[in-house]
Amino acid sequence: MGPPAGGLAGFLGGLIVLGPWHGTGGGSLAAQAACLAATACYGLGFVYLRRFVSPRGLPALSLATVQVGLGALIMLALAPWIATAPVHLSPRVVLSILVLGMAGTGLAYVWNTNLVDAWGAANASTVTYLTPVVGVSLGVAVLAERVTLNEPVGASIVVAGIAISQGRLSGVGRWRRKPAPAGSTANQASSGRTDA
Repeated sequence: MGPPAGGLAGFLGGLIVLGPWHGTGGGSLAAQAACLAATACYGLGFVYLRRFVSPRGLPALSLATVQVGLGALIMLALAPWIATAPVHLSPRVVLSILVLGMAGTGLAYVWNTNLVDAWGAANASTVTYLTPVVGVSLGVAVLAERVTLNEPVGASIVVAGIAISQGRLSGVGRWRRKPAPAGSTANQASSGRTDA
């Protein structure tokens, strides 16, 4: 098993966490589709970042500032057409937006840029599979939503898929060959240990 198998496991685990078979009423299907689409966009963004942006050697904080700033401008431009309810910009709402934008999105983008540089796009993009897991966990912790069996099962598959993609399970259950000192072949043969 390798990265493709891990990616497939992570995707299937994400679907299991979301549990689309529970029904599509109340806009649930649209929300689940948006969550999966956002995750896919993050994965594509990581590949683009690694191939076209990282080679330029720009600081992660500068990149995150430009990304979040452009995103904010796009949302401001689209707001009159996509806002379906009256907007009340109370101090609490404005503060919440600023905290989420800077502490959540802004710092996450700095972190993601550093991950892509350190791990590569393929390994870094596997963290996007955690998006549905985090969403469900916050729903349980903050909104007291009920946990169903598919959610912890799917979360376990997601984590296993990430581990497979990053090659962290490749040596499980196998002896690892260690370099032996010169002239110790007889001792190794008599120990009964073999490498697969």
